[in-house]
Amino acid sequence: MCSLLITTISLLLLSNSTIKEANKYLVPRGPDAVNEVIVEGVTFVHHLLSMTGRWRLQPFVQDRVVALFNGEIYNYQSLLSNSTKTYLSDGEVLLDAYAEWGSRMFSRLDGEFAIVIFDFERGVCVISTDTFGSKPLFMSVEPKKGSDGPILGFSSYAPPLQVLGHNHVKQIDANTVLEYSLEDGRLLKKHIVTRFNLRQFKTSTSHWLEAFREAVAKRVRGAQHPVFIGLSSGYDSGAINLALEEANHHHLAYTVRARESLEIVQQRYNFTKRTSTPELIMMTTSQMRSEVDYLQQHIPPYRYRGGRGQLVVNDGAAPALSYVCRRAATRGARIHLSGTGADEIISDYGFQGKKIFPHSSFGGLFPEDLETVFPWRSFFGGTMKDYLAKEEVVVGSHGMESRYPFLDKQVVQEYLWLTAKVKNSIYKRPIDDYFKLLGYPYENGKQGFGGKANLIEDEEKEVGKKHVEGSGEKIRDSTRQVVRARTHHK
Repeated sequence: MCSLLITTISLLLLSNSTIKEANKYLVPRGPDAVNEVIVEGVTFVHHLLSMTGRWRLQPFVQDRVVALFNGEIYNYQSLLSNSTKTYLSDGEVLLDAYAEWGSRMFSRLDGEFAIVIFDFERGVCVISTDTFGSKPLFMSVEPKKGSDGPILGFSSYAPPLQVLGHNHVKQIDANTVLEYSLEDGRLLKKHIVTRFNLRQFKTSTSHWLEAFREAVAKRVRGAQHPVFIGLSSGYDSGAINLALEEANHHHLAYTVRARESLEIVQQRYNFTKRTSTPELIMMTTSQMRSEVDYLQQHIPPYRYRGGRGQLVVNDGAAPALSYVCRRAATRGARIHLSGTGADEIISDYGFQGKKIFPHSSFGGLFPEDLETVFPWRSFFGGTMKDYLAKEEVVVGSHGMESRYPFLDKQVVQEYLWLTAKVKNSIYKRPIDDYFKLLGYPYENGKQGFGGKANLIEDEEKEVGKKHVEGSGEKIRDSTRQVVRARTHHK
């Protein structure tokens, strides 16, 4: 998790307070180092969160090509098969990849990323995110007026650009590569990052499972910091928990006592006791308020695009996630593995035509011809875009990085290749098969995460709390008589 800011507006003309305000939300995402470089009149600012390889300040500069990058590239060592170079960090491969393939390079990258490249030699600017736009990237392009060149701005968040005076700021769409002219700001090219094959022909989920195991493994392989997850009694976090156990990778597992089955959670703690350090969290009303106050100060005011346009900070899951990050930080954790994307792709928030949530597109009833529904609204946009934004702003505010194994390109492709009959046979069939294969405990049909459910008053916490530091210790639901059920929130 890093943050970036690029602008053709001269910062020398702006006050120190304006520049400080522009960097307000960017600094937490990259607490390790900051670097500012001006190349041919364009200001490049990068805030570094060092996660892979050695510390490497950005931007990357080679001849008259400049690149800024946020995220992780998992295949950086093998990307250029003919190269004799050994890259010490993943971002170092970008300019060589651009020299080899130009704007088509993004399709070859395996990871989660937002990248901006200024090619002054060719007079173009190329921008893209990964297939699902997991790392945020906002832009403002005002075409040339009079004798002046175009006004260009790019940032991890919208407010920094708005503060600097950029207009018409918008988020780049997922699965999109854009190439603009540096001379006049015209859009020269637009193409996609990944083209999925929609043929449905596989009758076994075994290949999906292989891809998912590898997706989790490569997101923790060589990790320089502890890994943590939010563990519920449902499917998505359970699959990550199980894959980490199979990979023999130690991780922190935090369960927020909301609507979870403590019996299932306890069984999961016992099942993964070799690799996980669990903790049961029961938030008080004041802790929830404290996290809301924190988020109001430290995250941009991102508003969900769907429904009633709710602010992220008002989503009950957001302050709960913030508190989990705060707990994980006490153990030095920086890598958060998220289950985001599983509901959007594997179930469409429904099953066999029944919409579990209103934002389901087709009730999870996959047709024989996938092209008739693809891409459904939340495959790239909708709740996919909204919940990725929640993850990024909340986790990023704590100087941590979220990674998304369910959005691995191969994992998604393997799911799309399953026949409609297999997809529709059992709710979240690939995950269900995974659990049954290894005897992993789960609660059939478990849906959602209630961040604001079962909060307790502060005076009740001494009666109700039970932090589990060892996986063999029995969890007692000692809160049953004192907990007041509160607003349920998806």
